[in-house]
Amino acid sequence: SKTFYGIAMDIGTTTIACYLINMINGETIDITSEVNKQRKYGADVIARISYTIENTEGIEVLKNSVIDQINEMVEVLCSKNSVSKKSIYNMTIAGNTIMLQMILGISCTNISMAPYIAVFTENIDFNGEEIGINIGGIVSFLPGISSYVGSDVTAGILASGMNESEKYSILLDLGTNGEIVLGNNKGIIVCSTAAGPAFEGANIEYGIGGVEGAISKIELSPSVSLYGEKIYETIGDKLPIGICGSGVLDAVSELLKYGVIDKTGRMLDADEIGDVYLKSRVVVMDRMKQFLIEKSADNNNSIYFTQKDVREVQLAKAAISAGIKVLISEKGISYKEIDKIYIAGGFGNFMNIDSAINIGMLPKELEDKVYSIGNSAGSGAKMYLLSQEQRKKALQIKKATTYIELSNRADFQDHFMDSMMFYL
Repeated sequence: SKTFYGIAMDIGTTTIACYLINMINGETIDITSEVNKQRKYGADVIARISYTIENTEGIEVLKNSVIDQINEMVEVLCSKNSVSKKSIYNMTIAGNTIMLQMILGISCTNISMAPYIAVFTENIDFNGEEIGINIGGIVSFLPGISSYVGSDVTAGILASGMNESEKYSILLDLGTNGEIVLGNNKGIIVCSTAAGPAFEGANIEYGIGGVEGAISKIELSPSVSLYGEKIYETIGDKLPIGICGSGVLDAVSELLKYGVIDKTGRMLDADEIGDVYLKSRVVVMDRMKQFLIEKSADNNNSIYFTQKDVREVQLAKAAISAGIKVLISEKGISYKEIDKIYIAGGFGNFMNIDSAINIGMLPKELEDKVYSIGNSAGSGAKMYLLSQEQRKKALQIKKATTYIELSNRADFQDHFMDSMMFYL
């Protein structure tokens, strides 16, 4: 049949991606991606849970927000490609545990307080209309791994193929929760570092997602004046509107490289910086030191990287670095035994590996083993959509994966504190 279609979705805390798939030949017909509209209720899931606690109708508001957005995105794809929504045979959804509970309007307070248990982590199927999603077929949630590691990670493992290799691999999902996966076909361990959304552009003063106009690359030079050659590149080569995750990473690496910030992360005062061009970019606004990235003519649309931004990155990179070290230790292996390190998400498409190494987020021993695999959650959701065999593998991944809780581990705390510093 020419009217046999499917939808695969990655419901992220920050971004929602939607894929229209031809179920006959597996072709991806079209894709759309948007910022999660729940973001106005909180940059991360903890803030959104707080919103539901503080507002009587909060969970219903968040449910309606994500359901409406799913329906709008499906409508856009179907209208654009002359596909009837009634001919959507199946929709598969990957996402973190809290986002999936919110889709169903289930209270998430159970995850935010002891004993921190999710209502479900299993794979579940619904009639679309039953949960308010306007398609003719079934909506299938991929299985999650634990209360803090959702089906987006299951999908990522599936997409990477690390569960089928004899060699050890690491999968990094540098989204809001900062999940780290280590393993092979004999077993997988995973942790959630709560790295925060810095690498998605959130909690950064001029931060933005990976959209057109986002500054994705920054390269300083002592010879570039305020009105000289640009020190950045933007996605789509558009006018700059903010800084996305890869640009945030570059900013810290470059500021460290040129001595604008020291090993503790402190941004130096202008009079402490020798280079006349670099020192001219350091200003104090709202009692905070800031480094000028892009100066607009009227200064109303200028873009800065602030001292607070540096601290946000320090927290995120320290959590990721410490998480990797704990998992390596837990498996009793060395970096030499790691065959590949996969970077998931759009962030990985633009990430400068040297910058990640320079700031200490990734171990230098693995610099030649880093691979970007794009939106692995979306890719895994597509695989789950198209193949019963892949659905079986997703269930096998759930069973073979052990969650490592970091909050009560002294070694994680030690590694975290040590990783807050910059070492060049």
